[in-house]
Amino acid sequence: MAASRESYKVMRTARDSVKTELLCSNIALLPGSTSRQGNPVIHFPDQQGSSSALDWEATDISALLNYYVAIDRWRNDDPKSFCIVVDARDMVGTVRNTIANSLNVLVSTTDGVVGDVAWVVDDVATAESAVFPVVAGSTGKSLALAMRSKELDGLIPRHQQPLDLGGGFLFDPSKWLHYRMHVEKILHQCDDCLNKAEVQLLALQSLAIDVNIHDVDSNRRRAALLVSTLTLRLPPVLNTAARLLSELLTDGRDA
Repeated sequence: MAASRESYKVMRTARDSVKTELLCSNIALLPGSTSRQGNPVIHFPDQQGSSSALDWEATDISALLNYYVAIDRWRNDDPKSFCIVVDARDMVGTVRNTIANSLNVLVSTTDGVVGDVAWVVDDVATAESAVFPVVAGSTGKSLALAMRSKELDGLIPRHQQPLDLGGGFLFDPSKWLHYRMHVEKILHQCDDCLNKAEVQLLALQSLAIDVNIHDVDSNRRRAALLVSTLTLRLPPVLNTAARLLSELLTDGRDA
């Protein structure tokens, strides 16, 4: 079930496996766009910046992708395979292989997680002549698509395509990461609060099994501790949530 504590714990474990530097590198993005079939998109933008796939092992990148998968599984009751879009216009073969290897690592651990893989290039001639790695576990096709071609438009609507590929989908990676860290802080605080409350509830239940006149004070103390736990831990959660909501509303007005 989406947004359950169980799926949250999976997501948190996945996040702990990702190196912070890699998360901030923008090597792979989860912009929130979808394909024509409603599949979530993972975008590998141009790798000519300060950090590229060559700077990381395929297993590191796969850990980042697994975190994105866990986010999607946490928030969706009916998760679908991902549509992978790779900006391969200026990409050398070694980088393409590293990205393909990271996807292969991912599909070896999570069945059906990768659908179509689109390697976007400059022109039809390149798409026909270049050799692109096959992602063995993908459920769709591994395609070399000319930028702005009918093939790419057929896979992802133009308004859902990244701006750097000629599309119209607005996405700010730095803001996404900023809000993502806020959301995870709230979730961590909620989980911690629930864990502490559950400990106190179990203690109360164990006392209630054999209640007698001598247990009244003990029960009262346990109940007071439960209330104190919730009273102390809930306000920080609500304050963090309120700050995040205020920022989101401000961004919405400024957009």
